[in-house]
Amino acid sequence: MTASRPTPATNTLEHTLLHLAPHFARQADALLDLRDYGIKRQHPGKCVDCYFQLHANARDTRLQNLAPLREWLERNIEIVAADQKQNLLEKIPLKLDAQDLESFCQKIINFMYTDRAFQTPTVSLDFAFKA
Repeated sequence: MTASRPTPATNTLEHTLLHLAPHFARQADALLDLRDYGIKRQHPGKCVDCYFQLHANARDTRLQNLAPLREWLERNIEIVAADQKQNLLEKIPLKLDAQDLESFCQKIINFMYTDRAFQTPTVSLDFAFKA
């Protein structure tokens, strides 16, 4: 078994989470999950969910501490729109500008419904790590 080499993105994530740990000690599970998923570049939707868990538990004074994590997620994850055959329709930048995951998802769905017109009856939206 070979260990994967750290990349600048994973080093930045590790550094960011290390600085968040004292402020979010009660959300250690979310921080550890984020670290694991981010380093392995797996489960980008769960990474976004972990961010919103931290956001929900942050007091106003700690919200600013989440800014580096938000920036990392927005640089490394995107939303991918695909048709029913999984053909790529569009890549949408991730902008974590909602209060919770449900509001965020509703905002993206509304955006797709009102601002896009694809020639397909079904559009799926998924989170994906950028290539």
